[in-house]
Amino acid sequence: MRCFAPTFWVALGAAPLLFSCTPAAPSRLEGSWTGTVADGQGATGLVLDFAAHGGRWTGTMSLPGRRLLGKTLPDIRFAPPDLSFTLPAHAALLCFQGRLSPGTIDGTIRVEGRTIPLHLQRSERAAPPYREDQVSFGSGDTTLHGALLRPAGAGPFPAVILIHGSSTPDRNDFRYFADLFARHGIAALIYDKRDTGGEANGGTASLETLAGDVLAAAATLDRRRDIARGRIGLWGFSQGGWVAPIAASRRRFAFIIACSTAGVSYADVNRFQDAARLRANGFSSADVEAAMQAERRLDQFVRDGRDPTDVQAMLDGAAGRPWARFITLPRRLPSAAEKGTYLRWRDLDLDPSIYWRQVDAPVFVALGTADLNVPPKESAGRIAAALSAGGNRNVTVRFYEGANHELFPAPSLEADTIGWVQGVLGRRP
Repeated sequence: MRCFAPTFWVALGAAPLLFSCTPAAPSRLEGSWTGTVADGQGATGLVLDFAAHGGRWTGTMSLPGRRLLGKTLPDIRFAPPDLSFTLPAHAALLCFQGRLSPGTIDGTIRVEGRTIPLHLQRSERAAPPYREDQVSFGSGDTTLHGALLRPAGAGPFPAVILIHGSSTPDRNDFRYFADLFARHGIAALIYDKRDTGGEANGGTASLETLAGDVLAAAATLDRRRDIARGRIGLWGFSQGGWVAPIAASRRRFAFIIACSTAGVSYADVNRFQDAARLRANGFSSADVEAAMQAERRLDQFVRDGRDPTDVQAMLDGAAGRPWARFITLPRRLPSAAEKGTYLRWRDLDLDPSIYWRQVDAPVFVALGTADLNVPPKESAGRIAAALSAGGNRNVTVRFYEGANHELFPAPSLEADTIGWVQGVLGRRP
């Protein structure tokens, strides 16, 4: 089996791991195992947790230094003493093979053509200082499931709802940040994103629909006695930072945190990403401009439906250009059904500023200066201008020099976030 590097292996981190196999007795695999792995950004600590439940293995992988907690491993095989698992992420795959010995696990990770040795030792892990409640809530005709990480004590507690990016659909994709909030006295709700039909053209759920899910989550928190009314905030990453102001335009939230979000339309973001990719691969300014002209022409067709034959001929010609395989320009015109279904087309010109102007809560925006997914400077300027136009000047914009879309490196991000929230909530930062 060929293995490739998952995106979050070198960038982000955190989520529970499921391993399916029948445990043999007695395995001694149960418990926590810690080690260090080189992941392309230097050495980072790794934690595996295993448990046997009802004839199957469950477990979690955590890379706290990469902001990953409890990532599900769906394919584990344990035939004592041999242990193996794979970790998929989009089209990528990480493969582990190793052997269990008393107190240790030794093996190798195969990733992107490299073989990395891994040595793990049994360790003890302290229980977190919060409890975890399973929650479910309805949004339209969909039922969503998640977990509320609730600080110890009776409450009521302030709370935050964590909103997905386009490629982070699992409740545990942002468990790291939920854990961070819960450890600082703020209940954190994480949930599994609704099925959007994959990532093709952004998926099939509109930003308005996703905002409706956030509002349903907030209504669920409103009904809990352990959550303080009027003290629920939002935290959104990437696409979640688009969704947050839409939700906040429909009801008041105590605060909004938007990480690596765009202040421009999907059309603008798509061209920014593709142009950055072309420049990174050494294409000339003329090549970049030719590609952008092709994308602008296709976008105009999506808007007005005019000249389909000419636009298809343009796509046919573009397909033969050397830069075509590096960008998201399709080979054929999107159908009427696709234009009405896929997020990239149906929300092509959605302007986030319209919603930011209606937000009256304090806002914290975190952006990396080396972000190649959204234009950081332009996004920050448009968001701040929209808030100001709506009369809201309670906005903090923090740029992290050299940080990418996943906000690496940004060593002060956690402290900045918690300090800001505590200030908003009237607590000592």
